[in-house]
Amino acid sequence: MILIEGILGVDISSVVQFGGHLESKAKMASKKLGVLNRAKQYFKPAHRLKLYKAQVRPHMEYCCHLWAGAPGYQLSPFDRIQRRASRIVDDPELADRLDPLALRRDLSSLCILYRIYNGECSEELFNLIE
Repeated sequence: MILIEGILGVDISSVVQFGGHLESKAKMASKKLGVLNRAKQYFKPAHRLKLYKAQVRPHMEYCCHLWAGAPGYQLSPFDRIQRRASRIVDDPELADRLDPLALRRDLSSLCILYRIYNGECSEELFNLIE
């Protein structure tokens, strides 16, 4: 198996598996969440939630329409990170507003499919849909 350094920051193996990419993104998100945890005393819960959404969650969602079908064991670290983020926010009412990551991945995939189906993409992609 050969690792292909993907364009736009997505690493794909030669057998189209995203395990390495997902692992590295989970590590990066976890590190950033750790920084937020160490600094949480300086922020109100609403600000901690905004920081999570702006600085951590994007690492777990970037190009998720490509790898959303990965096995559950490869996606579960992201769910654990979001649960940690909920505890760091430390306000159940605010934390309940976080949509599950699986729902956000599905929505992203549907948005891409909608754009392809309606021709709001490159001609090459549009021609793939009958």
